[in-house]
Amino acid sequence: MSHLVTTLGGTWAIVPELLAFTNPEDVPLFAAHPQRNEFARWRAEGNIPPVQNVWAITTDSSTTRKSLIQLRAWLEQTCPGIRLRVFVSSGISALADARECRRMTDLVLRVVLHAHAEAGEDGAVVLSLAGGRKTMSADMQAAGRFLGCRAMLHVVNADTVPDDLRQPTPERLVAALEPEEAALFSPIIVSAQCARDFVMRAGDPVRPEDFPLSADEAQPSQIDLADEIRTRHQDASSLLVNYVRQTAEGTPTNFRVLYALPPDIIDQLRSTRIGCDPACRENELAWLRALPKAELHCHLGGILSPGDMVEVALVHSDEARTLAAEHAEFANWLERIRALVSQHDAAALRQEMGGAGKALRQKFATIPEPLAVCAFLSCFQTAVSLLDEVVFGELRSPGAFCGIGIDRYEKLGDLQGSGLLQSEPTLRAACQVLGRQCEENNIRYLELRCSPLNCTRGDLSPERVVDVLLDETARFPHCHVRLLFIASRHGKMSDVHHSIELAQSLLDTEECFAERFAGFDLAGNESARSAAQLREAFLPLMERCLRLTIHAGETETAASVWEAVYHLSADRVGHGLTLLETPDLFHRFVDRRITVEMCPSSNFQIVGFRDGHLPGTDSRPVYPLAKYLEQGIPVTVNTDDPGISRTDLSAEFHKAACMSPKGLSQWQVLQMVRNGFRAAFAPWSIRRDLLVEAEKSIVALLGGMSG
Repeated sequence: MSHLVTTLGGTWAIVPELLAFTNPEDVPLFAAHPQRNEFARWRAEGNIPPVQNVWAITTDSSTTRKSLIQLRAWLEQTCPGIRLRVFVSSGISALADARECRRMTDLVLRVVLHAHAEAGEDGAVVLSLAGGRKTMSADMQAAGRFLGCRAMLHVVNADTVPDDLRQPTPERLVAALEPEEAALFSPIIVSAQCARDFVMRAGDPVRPEDFPLSADEAQPSQIDLADEIRTRHQDASSLLVNYVRQTAEGTPTNFRVLYALPPDIIDQLRSTRIGCDPACRENELAWLRALPKAELHCHLGGILSPGDMVEVALVHSDEARTLAAEHAEFANWLERIRALVSQHDAAALRQEMGGAGKALRQKFATIPEPLAVCAFLSCFQTAVSLLDEVVFGELRSPGAFCGIGIDRYEKLGDLQGSGLLQSEPTLRAACQVLGRQCEENNIRYLELRCSPLNCTRGDLSPERVVDVLLDETARFPHCHVRLLFIASRHGKMSDVHHSIELAQSLLDTEECFAERFAGFDLAGNESARSAAQLREAFLPLMERCLRLTIHAGETETAASVWEAVYHLSADRVGHGLTLLETPDLFHRFVDRRITVEMCPSSNFQIVGFRDGHLPGTDSRPVYPLAKYLEQGIPVTVNTDDPGISRTDLSAEFHKAACMSPKGLSQWQVLQMVRNGFRAAFAPWSIRRDLLVEAEKSIVALLGGMSG
């Protein structure tokens, strides 16, 4: 027998919404929901069975009594096989003070305790965080933490829910809702497989018979179960401190809260390895996606996949049509491109590109940028896979996309970056794509590397490019974004000085920029210009104590890394793949805690390393990430150019594991997640808040690993 335990306030409709998720066969409300397939997958992954019992906890008021009447009528009409049991806190109508809230806490704990007893070993207890006051939701979370549950559920409602669904009659929720109505409600699993708190497992078990419930609905006001739990926490505190110290001693630093987890969970995190079995890939990726993350090494010019490039290009479709009507040569060229697309002639299309997007930009010198590139990309609106073939060719095979060198790698991005991002609409559209990527991968902090000077061939000034990037990235939900300016080794020295002067000018005049400027990056082919040669140019940045990250040791020897640290005082180093060549330098990184930003996919694709899932790479060198991590270097995992590397941040963690000889443990993954937040070029107050929120999310995610 499985139980759904929920609190209940002024609306009874939360119960049908919850049962439509747990019991879709009995309650077909979401049968046409756009996410119904995802709901089925979530139920399967969380092992959430249909429930046979609904236990509702509520206050004693006229409003809740009315809700109960409607709920009973709906259950009798729709789900006569589901048993409803109601628990009313006698004499408490509004939870108006601390005393009443404590009594409600005690009632919630008792009900969940008894639900577990009745469900037995073969049943499940599912808790709802929706319904009733916010304090009641907090009580339910505490009950799940202390006493365990199969899952904690919530239902998010859109702001546009009409009144007849916000306060429905029982008859309104009998049949399936229309798709647009169903989409107004989003059931979510807040936490799955929540284990019993370790304090509750210590000593004598908490027995339901010691904390009884009344036989009828009315429940007396008692707080002894809440007091019992509080006492157990206090008794355990001194043991916990000693245990944390023993566990953390001699080990690399991880999230502090992890050391307070039960020993079986810590052992499981340290022994469960990812990247070892290809059959586990999807489950491992799902776990990785759920982790909160920081992305420290991501270039704006390489974020777009072929499909993303088409999406961004379409923002100028009207202008492209107007130009075609006015310029016969341009119109004829577009017709030729469309014909080649319809013929699926990838070779001819690649020739039209001239092997690089620069040829498109130069083809029609009188047409404002980026309209020629946008027009070309728009021809692939219904043939994105063909554009993928045009851009990547044989490199679409992961085994072939290995060790191709930095020059060939960078040319794969010619159609995007400075080729496409030459107008405000394309910049904004690209940022919106990036925002989606952050949301899909639970990225809470992002440092976006950009070269504003490279986006000024249209009608934008460098200052306007920065304004647009700051404005659009400020809209990212749940992700703090800061800008990193780039100076390129292989560019003109005048451009390097101009980029540095731009940063200085904006820092002096623009408060918003100063608040969200992360620092400066030196990028580009290391063989073009050494860090030592750029020291004088970078002195103004160092005089202002700005943070610096330097691409080094990607394609050159450890001498390049040494120059980054000793000539440019790098706070972080991008890639750093050759550190092991010089043991003294390696130990210097360990001693100074210099962070190494590693980008597994681009490192694999540019340099070439062994990947345990790709047999053809067996002769390649071993990727050094795992050794760096084990020896105490703060390693972070990043995407570099996710559109070019055909990846995302969650996949990069998995790629890092696949490229490590024995995979990576979940404990090591969490260690690198923490490194990302700690190494961020942000004020300590922001990093502290990010770390605290990340810890909360990780503890909630790990709640189902035991019990």
